[in-house]
Amino acid sequence: MTEIQAADPGARKMALLIVAIILVIGILLLALAGIYQPALEAWLLGETALAQQKVNLILFIFAALLIPQLIAAVYFWRFGSAVTRAGRFPPPNYAVIRDIPVVEGQKAMTRGRIIKLLSVVFGIGFLGIPIMFWLVSRAIFGS
Repeated sequence: MTEIQAADPGARKMALLIVAIILVIGILLLALAGIYQPALEAWLLGETALAQQKVNLILFIFAALLIPQLIAAVYFWRFGSAVTRAGRFPPPNYAVIRDIPVVEGQKAMTRGRIIKLLSVVFGIGFLGIPIMFWLVSRAIFGS
């Protein structure tokens, strides 16, 4: 009979809380972007702002994009490593938000490697954003 890892109600509540907080922050950021877009465009296209201020703003935006990429890459690498180390998915002592059958052996190792591959994809995105920043700033402000 397949072992079932029971859901942790506390983990489910925490996951829902995190999703709700991220959703509210996203909605607020979209609302603020809509409100301040005309002023920001005028500032960027106008002569009142120094070129360095414009570069700093774009650098801040790209840096803000890097934080979730880095968090995701580190989390997935650690989780995938825990799966491959334990030879079990989900790894022991990891809370799950719903009852889930435990997978062991080669299938678990494959899942762990896929999760680590996902981490590498996020890592490539993390490295790609600064390259994109450099290309965009060169296109906007010249070399």
